[in-house]
Amino acid sequence: QSAPEPDCSAYNGLPGTSIDVHGSNSETLEPGVYSDIKMTGGKIVLKPGLYCINGDFTVTGGAVYGPPIMETNPTYAEGDGVTIYMKSGSLEISTGDPVHLKSPGTLVFDPTEHYVPGMLIQTGATNSGLIKLRGNANTSFFGTIYAPKATIDIGGNPGMHPTFSTQLIGYTVIVHGNSDINFNYDTSKVYLVPSALSMYQ
Repeated sequence: QSAPEPDCSAYNGLPGTSIDVHGSNSETLEPGVYSDIKMTGGKIVLKPGLYCINGDFTVTGGAVYGPPIMETNPTYAEGDGVTIYMKSGSLEISTGDPVHLKSPGTLVFDPTEHYVPGMLIQTGATNSGLIKLRGNANTSFFGTIYAPKATIDIGGNPGMHPTFSTQLIGYTVIVHGNSDINFNYDTSKVYLVPSALSMYQ
């Protein structure tokens, strides 16, 4: 069973914002629609909720935290988090700085927030863009990465041990690198297909 498409309708009529963070700049982002996000330095903090991206999301330098509490508590695993929905375009996170991202908790789902419990990164149904994640000792990803038409490319830097508390669902999944990569599957932190009952007479 396919995962449902996230509901971006709450943001209809809002212009897609373009974000460019570099140097020592810092941005705290609100859930919403973004045409693209580019980061080469500084810091981005994602408030809890759904981020609908219509272009590329590229981080080649700088730190990323979502939700904000993960900046001081990178092992935080309960409560609110973020869903990054790549409606189109590619996502790359290959910075050497800290990255700590967590999906919304499955026990605190609020339909009015429009995010998907347990889903950290999801691509649109026809999006074949690349999902590229590189990690180091200061990297943690909590939640499902769901890209049924795309390639998911996971790697680690030499001597580092990134942590992926996730499940990877993609058309092609590549895992490589010169380091140990820790994969921890925990059903409390990933997307689960809702139970269903069909009745026939």
